[in-house]
Amino acid sequence: MNILLLSMLTGCWKEFDKLPQIDRKAFPFENEYLETQDVMITIVPTSLRCPDGKPASFFTVYPPSEDPLPVAIVFHAGAVGYVSDYSASQGRFLEHLETEWAENKVWETMGMAGSIPGSEKSNGAITAALADAGFIQLYPINCWGDYWHNDPELYNNAENIEEQEDTSLQDVVDVTRFSRQGLTMAKRIVDILQEPSVADEEGFEIPTNYNTTQIYWVGLGDGGRAIIELLLQGESAQGVLLDSTPMDLQPYVNNQTFPLESQTISQVFVGDGGFPFDDLSAWSWSTVTNWPDKTGLIWSNGGSGTPKTTIEGAAEQLLANGYWVKDTNQTGHIFLNQNINLARGSVQFLLTGVYAEPEDVEDTDETESSEEGPEDTAQ
Repeated sequence: MNILLLSMLTGCWKEFDKLPQIDRKAFPFENEYLETQDVMITIVPTSLRCPDGKPASFFTVYPPSEDPLPVAIVFHAGAVGYVSDYSASQGRFLEHLETEWAENKVWETMGMAGSIPGSEKSNGAITAALADAGFIQLYPINCWGDYWHNDPELYNNAENIEEQEDTSLQDVVDVTRFSRQGLTMAKRIVDILQEPSVADEEGFEIPTNYNTTQIYWVGLGDGGRAIIELLLQGESAQGVLLDSTPMDLQPYVNNQTFPLESQTISQVFVGDGGFPFDDLSAWSWSTVTNWPDKTGLIWSNGGSGTPKTTIEGAAEQLLANGYWVKDTNQTGHIFLNQNINLARGSVQFLLTGVYAEPEDVEDTDETESSEEGPEDTAQ
């Protein structure tokens, strides 16, 4: 099946949820940058439920191999949303809280669907780079709009907290009463790779073996919040990449320039009474004490997808602490997934600890780094 045939079957990128025949069946990953043959995709529904009551899924991307392969968990961007008074009166969720949107977001990330309006530019560069480097990739969806923050066992994070009941498995879901589970999903995918019982429970099986000592995390945009949250919970990986991630959330509080983010945070980061926290420092990058040696941050001083102050301080301090930091010095948002040279160099950083762009690959995107030499290989 080629990408043209896939598009003919789906009609448009909004229709993937109407193709149950592809669940658990493998079909090709195709991308203009991909050099490896026979890279496959599968979709696995999990036991978790999205706010709309449908199963939350994760995607796997894997190349052929007879040897155990390294694994990358890639957390997609855009997991920000809440139920406004108006949408509640209409009995509907914000689109970002629906299963269809979250699955489409993974297709977009892999470069196999049109860009969702208002989102970053994506052509699947990071997916192609990881596949060519021999990675198995896992892409959990986030249909909870919660910055990958919420786990009901850890945080009191249910909407309408005083009246909350478990409605997650009901056929009809009250849009004003649901539990967010972004961190639950992130932890579930981490556990799938480490705990055979969890893998069996969630139906995770692919014909290619993976190396449990080579597990890496990639966070695109606010997908990087999953990495920060996992590290804060004591989870670990051999290396991490964060691209345009809001490392500090405090600049969003009462920020009228980013109303969706500000309002979402006020409903996601809440205390026992359901009231938002004024101080979000507990979930800052600076409270993480177990950053892997191979930690990389890609950002831009001219980035447009997040307030500059959410990343700038982290970039300066991580670089000072010997981690790899790359300022692309470009406008835009999430650069790993639109520049194949940057993506391939960053994947090499995960594997070797040294960033090096391939010299024999012509850069087809305008995104260029202004940094050279030692700053690009800081470790």
